[in-house]
Amino acid sequence: DPDRYEDIDRKQERVALWLARLNYDGLLLRQPCNFSWFSSGALCPRDLSGEPSVALFVTPEARVVIADNVDSGQLFDRQLCGMGFQLKQRAWHAGRVGLLDDLCRGRNVAADLPLAGTTAETADIATLRLPLTALECERLRKLSGLAAHAVEATARHVEAGQTESEIVGQ
Repeated sequence: DPDRYEDIDRKQERVALWLARLNYDGLLLRQPCNFSWFSSGALCPRDLSGEPSVALFVTPEARVVIADNVDSGQLFDRQLCGMGFQLKQRAWHAGRVGLLDDLCRGRNVAADLPLAGTTAETADIATLRLPLTALECERLRKLSGLAAHAVEATARHVEAGQTESEIVGQ
């Protein structure tokens, strides 16, 4: 999807300007909301404990996905194919912390969650998501239309005196 690729490129440019302004070398994103935002809608897989199993490391020149060998194939095949991401992979049984430490070592790195060797910039990173990109606005308009249609349809059924079980059964 060329629109999605362009959206990710714009976000990387936004991050690069932010990194330069605050004198950081890279940005480590581990929160699912930030992963989805930067990847323009990809879902962040979780491990058995419910923790995110994927992270993003963004520099002005690169966007790197940090994942285990179980999640990486499906993630790239279904959600990140052709979107310009590189992969730093680890064995499923190896901890992610070692790989994250290796990426951050010797660099001035901002992070959305506290991690040794990085600077937590949670609030500032949230501001990177605004203003919305053109693709995000388009998706929001579509979603708003669907939500309005669902509310109108439900209201019509309620007006007609249908019960909840009749509405659900349709």
